Amino acid sequence: MHNLKKQQGMATILLVLLIGITVMLITASVAKTLVTNREAGVAAHAQTNAQLMGWAGVSAFREYLLEQGKISATKITELNGKNVTLKYEVNKKEIIAKNIRVTGCTAEGSPCSVIANISSDNKTSQSATTIEATYNLVLKNGTASIAGEKSTINFSQATIMSGTALEAEVPNSNVTLNIDGYTSIQAGFTTKNISELTINSTGNVDIDCSFTNCGTAKININAKGYVRIVNPGNFGTIYATGDVMLTTGVNAENIYSMKNVNLTTNSTAQVIKANDYVLLTNATATDIYSNSNVTLTAGSSAKNISALGYVALSASSVKGNVEAADYILVSASTVEGYARAYNYVELNAGAKVYGNVYAKGLSGGPTLAPNSAVSLSASWIGGNVYTGKNLRLWDIINEVEIEKNVYMITGKSVVGGGSKSIKGSLTYSNSISELSFTIPRVVDTAAIEDYINKQTDFKTKVDVRVYKNEANYIFMSVNGFDRVYLNKLKNKKNNSTYLYENNIQYEVDSNGIKTLVSNNGFAIGDYTINGSNKIGAICKVAVSGVCTQEIIGFLPRISVGKTLGIDNDYDYLAGTWYVRSTSAASSIDNATFAPGTLYFDNKLIIAGNANLGADSMSNVFTNSFLAEGSIDAIAFSPRIYSPYNVLRAGGVSIICDRILKTINNSPFTDVPPTTPVTLSNKYLMPTNLCKSPTEFAYNMNTDANDNKLNVSIDGQSVPKLDLGYVALMSNKTIRIGACAQIYGDVLARGHIEGSAGCGITKNTNAIVGSVSTQGENSVANTFGAGSKIVTPKSEYTNTKETPPVTGTGTGLTAESSKLQWSKYL
Repeated sequence: MHNLKKQQGMATILLVLLIGITVMLITASVAKTLVTNREAGVAAHAQTNAQLMGWAGVSAFREYLLEQGKISATKITELNGKNVTLKYEVNKKEIIAKNIRVTGCTAEGSPCSVIANISSDNKTSQSATTIEATYNLVLKNGTASIAGEKSTINFSQATIMSGTALEAEVPNSNVTLNIDGYTSIQAGFTTKNISELTINSTGNVDIDCSFTNCGTAKININAKGYVRIVNPGNFGTIYATGDVMLTTGVNAENIYSMKNVNLTTNSTAQVIKANDYVLLTNATATDIYSNSNVTLTAGSSAKNISALGYVALSASSVKGNVEAADYILVSASTVEGYARAYNYVELNAGAKVYGNVYAKGLSGGPTLAPNSAVSLSASWIGGNVYTGKNLRLWDIINEVEIEKNVYMITGKSVVGGGSKSIKGSLTYSNSISELSFTIPRVVDTAAIEDYINKQTDFKTKVDVRVYKNEANYIFMSVNGFDRVYLNKLKNKKNNSTYLYENNIQYEVDSNGIKTLVSNNGFAIGDYTINGSNKIGAICKVAVSGVCTQEIIGFLPRISVGKTLGIDNDYDYLAGTWYVRSTSAASSIDNATFAPGTLYFDNKLIIAGNANLGADSMSNVFTNSFLAEGSIDAIAFSPRIYSPYNVLRAGGVSIICDRILKTINNSPFTDVPPTTPVTLSNKYLMPTNLCKSPTEFAYNMNTDANDNKLNVSIDGQSVPKLDLGYVALMSNKTIRIGACAQIYGDVLARGHIEGSAGCGITKNTNAIVGSVSTQGENSVANTFGAGSKIVTPKSEYTNTKETPPVTGTGTGLTAESSKLQWSKYL
């Protein structure tokens, strides 16, 4: 995702990002690595296992701190100088948090940090490692929770979510949903693990979550248009250039509108600031400010009201004060504070004002008393009356209508009333200082508009073509699946690296000598193994579709064949590329295709493997898929991990040191017995993804000095992506459906369509990654019932929070714990 708007750093606590981590597991950091093996001759895979155990221990100790902190902050301080065993298997494995040092954590507002050496010892493989980790804790009196992260989802054009689940991997996350167009959140929409969801929309916003209450997240809205919410939900601050309408039990915090605000049927808000009319019907607000008129009716209530127009109350109540730059009309309602108006105050049957009444009488008067500034009919005032014109009392019965005194401009009079209507005195003066009040213009429309403009100042730019030179396998329609350009791929056997430059295939040998291979890449041909004909070998020369020179690599797994003359796992037909896992089930360590980034110059359809559960659990792709055309990931529920996201289920070697296996998972510990000969028993290693067989590079989007790189899209310079985090990128439409699971960022130059159709399974449809669209095709993004978007942990996406920040909280129990620093010892 290329977001031109600068994203803000986290306001609570984030880990420090460092360089060159060998592995990442659960923790939210990239740690600087200084690895020392306990035993010099230990195997690399054994050491990696110990490191994985160590990182699991880093995460486990964080959870342990939180559990102790829930009880009391003293449980944290008591750990100082102690060791904690996190895992112990006799003569097998142990993970211990040693040499624990606690700083602070003693009083409200004090810093709180814990340093521990996480020691892991895999006795079976004779390998060990120690990681020093520093945790910052947020203290809060009460319950404990993990501090969330910040994530952003970006859609261009209208976006419709109906029955969609929006979730976060990290509890209490803050998620921003940027939509460059109309926004519709419909019935069945839910949130999970999200404390706040902020919707920034350049168009109108309609929300009706029906029975789900939109989940548990507090939802903030900033809209260049109207905001219309029907049915209950937990809403925070709402900014809108158009009207704001809350109907049927909608609870909001603050509302700022350039136009009208309308609350009905048990809806509530705290502060309301509107440039135009405010209407409450059987609704509640705290403070209401309007540059126009305010009406409360049908059992509504507010604390204070200030309007530059009139204020009308009918069968409603105000706990505090009412002021209007025009008039105040009160009917069968109460005002517990004062009422003051530039023109007049009219109290009709059942009206009560417990405080003072001020009316300047600058212009006009009540319809039946045009020369009066204060008018009472079967009503009551508990304080003084200050009037610049006549006082009109319509009742002639002998009851008190004004409990205290009346102050009137000389020459004016009391009209009507009985002998006891005014309980206090009547005083005439040439001027009354109490009538010199002013009613300020509280609603700053320029500030509201400026805030909305800043929140909606975002654009997304997507173009797969700028990443073609970073793709590892490049497929062009002119060749179909007969040929492929190899790029930034290294052969483990001969140390040759294959490069693609300007539609020409090169090979660079171990001495750095660069030679031309061909103008159309390498051949993908058939081969034989154990007497059987198979498909998918990569070689320099193929005759009639059969490799005749040595095999340098494979596109699919070993032993993939044909069905009725059609290649099982891939095909090209009439402008559409097909990749699929139909030959056999695939797994994370024996994925359907060679690891790396696959680039296609036309439409791409990705299919999984059919199974009884009708889910995605019987197939795996460990690739970044880039297509100049649309991408469909629906049929047979494909499960896709971007290269870096394989760490969710496995290790770095899945991408950087993957061994060849058959479709039946039989590994080749030596070169497979193929004809022609195969050079290596390993897949080609993507050099732009891998620093070594056991370490990812994480540097595709940085220069040698670790400075971020930019690319040019549509004439604009935007941050470059690291394709290791990208699962799908299309220059047109991306469609994800059935029970597909996508782990990695998803980006479309056009739009995205999400749907779901899972069978009897607990493994449901999901996109676990950052999602962005540019909206070039002017078609709405749609996510139907059952579709799910999960914002990922920061270590699994391009949209990281930078720079990281550190902070502290207050209280006496640990509310959150974030890994701030970690390194190998």
